[in-house]
This record gives sequence, structure tokens and C-alpha cells, in this order.
Amino acid sequence: MKFIENTINKSLVEEILAAKDDILKMKTIPSIDLKGYQIYLKEGNRSIFETQYFERRRLLSVMGLSMLIEKNKRDIECLENIIWQVCSEYTWALPAHLTIKDNTYDKNARYCIDLFSAETAQTLAEFYELYKEFFSTEIKDRIIYEINNRVFTPLLDKKWDFEDKENNWSAVIGSSLGMAAISILGDNPLRQKQIFEKVDTCLESYLKGFKNDGACVEGVGYWAYGFGYYCYFAEKYKLAFKNNKYLENPLLKNIANFPVGMEIGRGKFVQFADSTIAELPTGLLCYCKKHFSVSLPYTKKVSVLYDNECYRWAELSRNLIWTNSTLNSSDTVFKRKYFEDEQWLIINEENGFLFAAKAGKNNDSHNHNDVGNFVLGFKDELFLIDFGAGKYTKDYFNDEKRYNMLVNRSMGHSVPIINDNEEIFGNYKASNVIIDRSKEKVTFSMNLENVYPLITNLISFNREFDIYPDKRFIDIKDNMLFDEKDNKVYQNFVSKIKPIINNNTIKWTGSYGTLTLEHISDLDDVVVLQEKITNHYGTYETIYRTLIRKSFISKTYSSKLTFYIDT
Repeated sequence: MKFIENTINKSLVEEILAAKDDILKMKTIPSIDLKGYQIYLKEGNRSIFETQYFERRRLLSVMGLSMLIEKNKRDIECLENIIWQVCSEYTWALPAHLTIKDNTYDKNARYCIDLFSAETAQTLAEFYELYKEFFSTEIKDRIIYEINNRVFTPLLDKKWDFEDKENNWSAVIGSSLGMAAISILGDNPLRQKQIFEKVDTCLESYLKGFKNDGACVEGVGYWAYGFGYYCYFAEKYKLAFKNNKYLENPLLKNIANFPVGMEIGRGKFVQFADSTIAELPTGLLCYCKKHFSVSLPYTKKVSVLYDNECYRWAELSRNLIWTNSTLNSSDTVFKRKYFEDEQWLIINEENGFLFAAKAGKNNDSHNHNDVGNFVLGFKDELFLIDFGAGKYTKDYFNDEKRYNMLVNRSMGHSVPIINDNEEIFGNYKASNVIIDRSKEKVTFSMNLENVYPLITNLISFNREFDIYPDKRFIDIKDNMLFDEKDNKVYQNFVSKIKPIINNNTIKWTGSYGTLTLEHISDLDDVVVLQEKITNHYGTYETIYRTLIRKSFISKTYSSKLTFYIDT
């Protein structure tokens, strides 16, 4: 891993060295207290533990990065001390991922392999590979012992659930342990081979989670996480063994092309599922450009150190080493992109018109109940939004409680509430999905009756988006048939902007223009609800749900709503 400073990575180099200087001034290494473990058991709060844990990982990664740039005795001693403390941790896994029995942690928690224990093993192993000539014997021996004891031996002792997961878990853990095996098991080819067999199982599972369109159903952030680690391992394996086998699958190019397809506005992305607003790692983007010849989304500059809230060494080091002048820091890729397998439509027009909608299903990894959902905006701002990920807690990943949270339930998305019922979680999907595209108009149609519970009494529900990008307006046509009379439908539109209701129109005014919903019937009851959500970073945000409520006697419901954007 060779570092060369250039005009592109210079700002990151300066940031790393400044952070290093601050660390060297610290008198002690922050502790990881018992309290964080206990509060997770009692309250499901992840933040107290994870704040301390990731501060440790920040120190570890910053000092490791600084050693790529420059080396001196004081820096080496500081890094060794941090490594020693990390090697003394109760477990490298997070409490949220430990087995809990009788309201306490399993006695084998030390040997739990999760995302972060695997990442820690990869970090320490690569430090050993890079810096062993500078490390003391005690540190080198401790690194080898702890990785074997905590990770490699438990990995080979049994079959792990993550080996079959078709999501970021199999990619991150498999790739991390594969990289660790390359770094420290060169003198033990038999054990290394055994690790690689596990890695192959993991990566095969990961790729099964993609269809031919390359869409990552977990969202763009998890694309960067899972596919990033896949690429970090594949490249390391290629260099170590002169073997390109992990980079030959033609599906990889489609996966690499995913983020530019999801770009909506300038360097922003549709936040379906548990996506976050975080920037994509520039090292990975430049790697995808080089090896898969894909277009890149707009990125202002090299990733900053604090874009990565978990301070992952593999990602940060590749940002420093791989980011180069192929970064797209000037253009937005305008397009009308349809991910055929996952049934996602993304429109990003040169005239500033932004639109995205999805059909799909309600049991994806990091699922939200959002079939039929859409977002609508202008330039770099969305009037109608998808929140993306909420704050991660114990309940957030409990399916019985997850969909009581506004960010995950269908009420938190722009889809109707029908006879007081929302969409339901499970293997329920849109049917009869049709896309028709011409220069002037895009029509996206789907049937949604299957995603609502039987007590809704729906026989059929067709939602059709008629989109006119050049004219910056859309029609949404909802047609429903019920098997009983006396029904009610609440159209539901979600925004961070408080709307203004005037005569027969609803207006959302943002920084660049106004979205207008016109010709609202006098018979419709319009109400705006102000609510609070907790975003992924734990901050409260105010949002507004606009309901257009209609009760009717008949068995049929027909609605046409026209939205247009003025500047």
C-alpha cells in the first residue's frame, strides 16, 4: 500500500495530520465502560457504547493513516498503545450484535464475529503487514494472537449465519476476514485456504442479493459499505496472488454503476430503505471508474476523514490511496434510469426536475414499507421526501416494533392510508408493473392491492405516475375497487417543508421553487400534521404529513392529482 500525495488527496492528508497532532496531545486513551453494555440491555440504547467504541476506532485509524504519510518514534508508540487497548477490549463486536440470554450477554461474547469485530481484525492485520518492521515484538505477537483467538478460530469452528446473508453482512465480514488472512497468514497456507473457503461462501451469498440491474435494495450507503469491502478484498487478493477471479463476474459492472443511477440532484441520492445522507467514499468511486469503466456521480472533493462515522480503516485508507483525478468534481449525470429488476425509477433532468418512485416489495434487507412511494423535487431540493434511515436502536431491528416508527412504516412515505390501514411488512409486492418511456412522457404503473392487509377490503388498487419531465409536472392516478361499500382513502404526502393550503391548491415552497398540487375538490378534507422523527444521527427533525381525506359510499375510488413545479 503505497501513499503518494497529490493535489486531489492533499486536503485529506492535512486533515489526518491535524487529527494526529490532537491525538498525540491526549493524556489517556478513552475507555469503553461497562455502562454502555448495560444500558443497551436495559434500554436498547446503542449510542452510549458506540460513541466510546468508535472514538477508539477513530484513534486507531487516524494513527494508522498518519503512518502511511510519515513515521516517527512518537507516532509508533502512540499507535502501539492504542492497539494494546483495542486488543484488551471485552469483545470487538457491538452489544447490538451479541447473543443475549436471560437479559445478559452470552459467555462467548468475546468470540462473536460481527461486522465490527471483522473490521477490527482486518485493521490490525493490515497494520501488522504494513508496519511490522516498526512494531515491538509484544504488539506483533498480541495482534496475531487476538485475531486468531477472537476471529479465525471461531470462524472455522462452526457455520455462521452471516455466511448466507444476501446483504452487506456477508460482504463486509467475508472481505474483512479475507484481507486479514492475506495480511497475516502468508506463512500458514492451509489455514489461509480454510479462511478463503469461508470467504467464498460469504461473497457468493452477497452477490446472490443482486439481480442483473445491479440495484442494492439496502440503499446507496449500504452499496458503499458492502460493495466497497468486496472491492477492497478483490483488489488485495489480485495483488497478492496475481489472480483476478473476484473481479471477473460481469454483474460487478452493473453493481458498480448503481450510485450514478441513484443520483438525484447534484451529488445527492434517493434515500430508499435505510439510506443516509453520507457522502460516498471517493477511493471506491475512483476504483469503480478505473476497473469497471462506469460513470461517477458528482463528488466535490476527496472524502473527508469524518464522512465515515465508524472510522473504518479499509475505507479511509483506500480514500487516501485510490482517490485521483478521475473523480467527477464537475458534472451531474442527467438520466432517466429504470432498475428493471427492483422496479425503481429515477429521473434527474438537466432542467432541474427530480423524481423517483418504486414498486418492488416489502421484505427487502433494511426494509421500509414503501411500495408505490415517490419523491419529487427541483434542482438540489426535494419537496416530497423519503427520510431514509432512522436512528438505530434495539427496537429498530425488531420487526414487531420497527414498523411502529414513522421512518419505516408506510405512513412515513407518500402512499395512501386505506380504510385506516397501512402497507404491511412481509413478502408482499407490487404486481403488473409497467414502464413506458418516450421523450415527452414517462408512465410508471403498478398494482398495489397485495401490499395492504385483507381487512382493507381492496379487490384492486392501481397507481399510475404520468411524468412530464420537460414540463416539470406529474399526474398521479389512483384507482381502487373494494368488495364492500363505505370506504375512506387518505392520500398522504411527506415533506420537510410546511405546506400552504389556499383555495383548491396545496403549495410547498423551497429554496429554488414551489411545488403545487392543484384542483383539490371541496369535498376533500385536507389536514397537515406536524410530527417529529429521529434521523439516523440521533437528531430530531420536524416533518409535515399532508393528508387529503375522502370518505365515500361506493365500492370504487378514482383520483387524479396533478403536481407541477414553478420557479
